[in-house]
Amino acid sequence: ERGGLSSRAVEVFAAARAAVPSAGQAAVSADPSWYERALRAAAAGGLGEPAAEILRSMSRDVPGGATGSARASALQACLNSPAGSLGDTKGNTRVAAQVWATIKSAVEHRAKADGKSDVRPAVQACRASAVCAAKEGDAALAADVLGTVSSVDDETARDASVLVACAAAFAVAGDASRAAETLGKN
Repeated sequence: ERGGLSSRAVEVFAAARAAVPSAGQAAVSADPSWYERALRAAAAGGLGEPAAEILRSMSRDVPGGATGSARASALQACLNSPAGSLGDTKGNTRVAAQVWATIKSAVEHRAKADGKSDVRPAVQACRASAVCAAKEGDAALAADVLGTVSSVDDETARDASVLVACAAAFAVAGDASRAAETLGKN
């Protein structure tokens, strides 16, 4: 039932956006709270694909792009979704990877604007994305997460949760040697 209520909340969000007359759409589309509420509902219901779609819309329609809260909720929706459900309508299992790419892009953009050299997402986002990769057997996402965390040699690059989840993703995808290599990094 929780998923049903969340699904209904996401549908209401979509219907409200569609019903706004074109003259007033900019004012509604620019309000990040609309998106954040819909993304929290998607996270509560484990609705990864709708969350990724809402996040893309927010990134496009809201000045300044998706907020940190929105990105976290979209990633949480992917985490909460049942295993194997993150396929898009074409059957691709890249929904979590799309959310991860949005997070990486936003963090890189912000870090560069602030003059920071470390452009990696927070370790919590890296852990969550790695778990999504393991759950879906998405070796490409796992490799991207590993590449991102290991761009700087520090405790994040050796985070056991990230390494184990990425190793699990490689194993589920059928790449046992890459899984063993990843576990050996810890």
